Amino acid sequence: MMRQFPQLSSIIALTRDGSDAGRSSGSVLLDAKDRRRIRHALTGADTANVRASIKAAARLTLAAGAREVHTLHSAPIVVRTEADLAQSSTRAIDANRLLARWPA
Repeated sequence: MMRQFPQLSSIIALTRDGSDAGRSSGSVLLDAKDRRRIRHALTGADTANVRASIKAAARLTLAAGAREVHTLHSAPIVVRTEADLAQSSTRAIDANRLLARWPA
């Protein structure tokens, strides 16, 4: 992997959470000791948006010349073709960062 480092690139797809109209999916509060407490859960619409972002970022990276795109799911998805993107529809959304291996 380190030999390929000069050909590596990364992309992040920022996705707006709380996209369900009229429904908040998170909060930031101060506890009794003035420490921040962050609570957050993705809604169904948020999850769909994250999946769409992962697919769009993978397509963009492949179109720019990457041979492979690796997601950073706990069990990574390796995307080489459009057909490989179908896997992202069934994986848990615990990370939405992509790592691309560019041609040498």
